[in-house]
Amino acid sequence: LGEDELLHWMVQKAELRQHIGLLCEPPCTYGRRLALRFCALINRPVECLNLTVDTTEADLIQRRELVDGSIIFVDQAPIRAARQGAILLVRGLHLVNSNVISTLHNLLEHQTLALTDGTSIKPNTISSDFLVIAIHHSVSKFQTEGRDLDP
Repeated sequence: LGEDELLHWMVQKAELRQHIGLLCEPPCTYGRRLALRFCALINRPVECLNLTVDTTEADLIQRRELVDGSIIFVDQAPIRAARQGAILLVRGLHLVNSNVISTLHNLLEHQTLALTDGTSIKPNTISSDFLVIAIHHSVSKFQTEGRDLDP
């Protein structure tokens, strides 16, 4: 498919409120460029989440910061995107462990997630405009840096 056909397909998926998966050849720069062009085309904010082998479940939820002597909790990209109705652009799913996949699954499918500050994400706190674009590439079963995607 050409880029225009892919963008048309992505618009159709977004209108149906369906998350989008893009399978690309490494290093997936074309998929990232296509996703960002799509976000600009439909004039939607985007939050980027670049996953690595060191990413933990806590990295997806909230981070504690010290501000003026007080500890505050700062939402991370998936939580900000869900609450604000942004598009969450995810890269590196093939690198993370099953706990990270499970956390993302709970947010996307069940729309529930316990947050570090003691509150929680529930379906009524997630914007109906929230959308995920996952950019990934296939990983050989012999490649040691990849992780099994099955939680």
